[in-house]
Amino acid sequence: YMASGQSARQSAATVIPGALRLGAIILAGLLHAPLTMEAWAGWYLGASALSAVLCLGLVVRDHGWPRAAWIPGLWGEGLTFAAESALQASVKDLDKPIVLQFLGPEAAGLYAAAFRVVDVVTLPMKALGYALYARMFKLAAESIEACRALARRMAALAAGIGAAGGLGLVAFAWLLPIVFGGAYAELPWLVRLLAPMPALFGAYVVGADLLSATGRQSHRLGVVVVSLALTLGLCWVATPILGLEGAVLARLAVYALCTVLVWVLAMRGGTR
Repeated sequence: YMASGQSARQSAATVIPGALRLGAIILAGLLHAPLTMEAWAGWYLGASALSAVLCLGLVVRDHGWPRAAWIPGLWGEGLTFAAESALQASVKDLDKPIVLQFLGPEAAGLYAAAFRVVDVVTLPMKALGYALYARMFKLAAESIEACRALARRMAALAAGIGAAGGLGLVAFAWLLPIVFGGAYAELPWLVRLLAPMPALFGAYVVGADLLSATGRQSHRLGVVVVSLALTLGLCWVATPILGLEGAVLARLAVYALCTVLVWVLAMRGGTR
């Protein structure tokens, strides 16, 4: 759907997994008393499998069944794309076991909840990235400089939207304990610390897609490897010294450094 520019279908494929998992946790909470980790794992697996089947069904309905084909010259790029996706998932959650190890399960839960709140605010930037992805590839095939110019404009837009979202986090974080309960009394402070994250995410995702569009997926993989190493090192050092705030500040520092790195690489040489 991204490749064919079908943004509405892409949005549906993005929303379906989250909606089914939300439904799964509601049903699990109603049917299990108390709800255990084992029971939730089963419901989560079922919701994920169902969402995969539904999304595949949408694609097959609109585009037919996939056909195996060899595309010369793309083997290496495909492998680096797959490796980047796998490592990106690792980077996203690598810090949480570190917080759990040093600060315990309650702090780890607050930390994870803060990032989930921020993830919701980044949804507009993700949607913008989905909408731009195919267009950037097509434009890069015509003119690398034109693609870079578009990416710069869109990065400014994405960062601006992210900054507005960050201001919203600062202004309305006090509502979170009312929504989630008194056990989350410390959540507003953590969410406010993470307020710069949406703007950084907006700038990063456009820059990373620019690397992919201009045929430098291996550079993007390199940035993710750097992010993985920095996350591990900085969180391991900062968390026992500064607590939850240290873990949050370490993640922000990693994101800021990788955002700068991805744009330095994206604006230098390289053609598709």
